[in-house]
Amino acid sequence: MMEELYKAFIRNIRILSFAFIANIFLFILPAQGQSTEDLDEVRKVYPDAEAVLFQKNENIRIRIKNNQLVINSHHYQDKMILGNNGQLYTDEYIYFNNTFNETDNITARAYLPKGKRYKKVKVERITTHSKFDNSIFFHDDKVRHIVYPRLEVGSRATLRYRERIKDPHFLGAFFFSNYIPTANSEFSISFPSEVKVKFKLFNNEDNIVTFEEVVDKNITTYTWTAKNIDEYKYLSDAPSIRFYEPHVVVYIDEYEVNGRKKKVLSDVGELYNWYYSLVEGVNRVQDNNLKVILDELIADAETDFEKSKLIFYWVQDNIKYVAFEAGYSGFIPRTAGAVCTKKYGDCKDMAGILVEMFKMADIPASLTWIGTRSIPYTYEELPTPMVDNHMIATLKLNGETYFLDATGQYVPFGMPTAFIQGKEALIANGKDDFEISIVPILNKEESIFTDSIILSLDGNQLKGHAKARYTGYKKFSILRGVVDQNDQDLKDFFRRKFLKGNNKFRIDSVNIVGDMDRDADLEVTYDFTIPSYVVNVQDKIFVNLNIDKHFKNAQIVIDKRELDKEFEYKYEERNRTLLNIPGGFELKDLPNNASYSGKEFGFFISYSVEGNKIYLDKEIYINTLVLKSKNFKDWNKMIDRLTMAYGGTIVLVKSVD
Repeated sequence: MMEELYKAFIRNIRILSFAFIANIFLFILPAQGQSTEDLDEVRKVYPDAEAVLFQKNENIRIRIKNNQLVINSHHYQDKMILGNNGQLYTDEYIYFNNTFNETDNITARAYLPKGKRYKKVKVERITTHSKFDNSIFFHDDKVRHIVYPRLEVGSRATLRYRERIKDPHFLGAFFFSNYIPTANSEFSISFPSEVKVKFKLFNNEDNIVTFEEVVDKNITTYTWTAKNIDEYKYLSDAPSIRFYEPHVVVYIDEYEVNGRKKKVLSDVGELYNWYYSLVEGVNRVQDNNLKVILDELIADAETDFEKSKLIFYWVQDNIKYVAFEAGYSGFIPRTAGAVCTKKYGDCKDMAGILVEMFKMADIPASLTWIGTRSIPYTYEELPTPMVDNHMIATLKLNGETYFLDATGQYVPFGMPTAFIQGKEALIANGKDDFEISIVPILNKEESIFTDSIILSLDGNQLKGHAKARYTGYKKFSILRGVVDQNDQDLKDFFRRKFLKGNNKFRIDSVNIVGDMDRDADLEVTYDFTIPSYVVNVQDKIFVNLNIDKHFKNAQIVIDKRELDKEFEYKYEERNRTLLNIPGGFELKDLPNNASYSGKEFGFFISYSVEGNKIYLDKEIYINTLVLKSKNFKDWNKMIDRLTMAYGGTIVLVKSVD
């Protein structure tokens, strides 16, 4: 999701230079004693790079042995250090999972400059340990850690290994770019005529990647090649690289053994059939303890809607979300009884216990696979496990469809979690029976922050009494920071959230209502003081009522940012600020109103006067989940206008008797 990844002019120049470099380096492994004198030529092509990846190769080879698919992937890479920070590139990592794939035949070499020659060093420091992921409580992902000796300018480091793919559903994706510039990137897959392979190439609008098909006797080989690719860009508030970096996904449609065809991932139906085969044996026996809990929970509920809310909130309150990804347990929910007993589970476990409790209450509900917004694919275009990474429950009641994600602890019944908005949901209705539905995107009017403030002057201090109200996703983003906090922690938290005027701003008191009720708005009443804010000069008082300057100077530097900008959800922020004119003073000057009205973002600021009261009304809205790079100029116009409006100052003067 970016307007343009590579500048055409720069690309053409670099490709011309690349032709010379390719002839020297890309297919020649530096042998013992080979000359290192061509370093300067490489630096001319990559003047700003600390390192370059000369070669990035992966070749998948599929064959049939003993009526089973045998899938091996052979990896190779060769990088060169161009800058003085070679120590940043001494570590290399290979990620795998013992259930789905294994790695072996690892060979790593370092080629260290020695005068005008290379000295070859075999890398011995290769260790294996569990992959660290602070978002997952338990998983069985592993990592091979390769440590090269100290790499100085001109050093090269090569790595070869074999990956054995155990499950044909997981061939994965190949990204042609890397974290450093890549001179030559190649991916291929070879397979016999008994195997049918499909593929999907993404983000190749500029034809950076070329494709070739070669048939040699019984073996077909697909090859994708890209040359001279910039390092991939990353920003925490941008879409994932899947949205804009060129990559190819291959998957097995079917294969034939002894005259019989076996489907793997032919289409969405086959993906669903495989998913369903993993879950259809779960919760076949009703758990009596869970049934007792359910009967007591819904005893006084009169309608299925009331029962459904009680069940959803019980799971949110009583089952703690803990992520597990261990082999096929990453796809198969644990039984509802086990989840109830342990009081924790991952997304599949929480979806599973929800569906089981609905079933016990005679309310139809379905397990549902879904991808978060970090995944750009649809089920139709890519019917593989890469299309989703999450599971929820779907409930159809009184003509309405509810997408219920209990991992969102504070989300009310009927509202999807923010990270699945707009995504396709694969809903299980039974064996060979599914449907695809789209999760709605909430309107900006459903997530509102309102701040109503009454100000008074106290010398050069500004005193305020305010009531803030949060709805929708705005409420949930706040609740994570206020639940189970003491008074001082709450003051510290809201000081950061409400920071106004200057960095001397302090919260004097705070009170919260609605934090224990998911269906109610969250209200925060607070008193505050802003010291050294009001300017008194002779018989005049200068005060800026824009004490909350959200998005001030939030322009995007267009020349330095190519990636789109993501928002977690659509929302509105509304402020009404009232200043009581102190006795003995009258209004002399009032700032001009200001506004910017766009389809995806905008604001307005207006002033009004009633008697001795001055009102400032402000609204800012974000009406998109993704701000496209093509709209950055319009965004900056809005921010410029808003920042200028924030400078408006009210002038009060002594009254004339």
